[in-house]
Amino acid sequence: MACAPFQSKVAQRIYLFDKKSRKPYCDRTYATVCSRFTLRTSSCIFPYLSPTIPPMTNGYLISFEGGEGAGKTVQIKRLRDKLTENGFDVLVVREPGGTVISEQIREILLSAKNVGIAYTTEVLLFQSARAQVYRELVLPSLEAKKIVLMDRTRDSSVVYQGMVRGFGVDVIEELNNISTRETYPDLTFLLDVPVEIGLARRAQTDKMDRLDMEAKEFHEKVRAAYLKVAKKNDHGRWHLVDASKTIDEIFEEIWQTVSKTLL
Repeated sequence: MACAPFQSKVAQRIYLFDKKSRKPYCDRTYATVCSRFTLRTSSCIFPYLSPTIPPMTNGYLISFEGGEGAGKTVQIKRLRDKLTENGFDVLVVREPGGTVISEQIREILLSAKNVGIAYTTEVLLFQSARAQVYRELVLPSLEAKKIVLMDRTRDSSVVYQGMVRGFGVDVIEELNNISTRETYPDLTFLLDVPVEIGLARRAQTDKMDRLDMEAKEFHEKVRAAYLKVAKKNDHGRWHLVDASKTIDEIFEEIWQTVSKTLL
């Protein structure tokens, strides 16, 4: 079924009719854009374009970004515990992963056996895992007014695939908007650490994955790209943290920022 021509290559928010209940609901669907930019979809009946409807997010989304071995997981656990102590309902999610389907995709993406994975495949699998976890966990939790802590999300794809792999930021952000329904973190911490320190930390954990095994030059590009994005500071949400400090020092800096916002 084809809708009227729409001047955008990005799938738009639309109203769909549930085939069983016959009631409308709001959703986003992948679209095939023809040469005339006609939005086409076969997943629904009677679609009505409504691109101005905002995402329904009432909670608070905090993301943690950084290169390998930056210490994101440790800080997320500490922040979860601190927020819980202060009475907040907190959900922790990692990307890729977080749901049964997304974890299966994670295994494909990060397995050291899959060093030959094509970059295009990598891009689409990351987005597939993201779409699933946002649909199942992130968006429902935000609508339930929970605090969501994410170990990587859309900005990882901007850096790794958009900037370092060379797909382009605009292309990746279009895919991000589809996968997340145009949801951005409210607050993002970039845990920055020199590549040598980060990789040494990872080596000590005995959990080296496919991306960890990339050449040092790759990781240097990742760090430079993250710093560039953080300096630009779109939406005013980025906070740069020196992750070469002690765990306690890092968390104190993170907590000062979070507590000023939420308490």
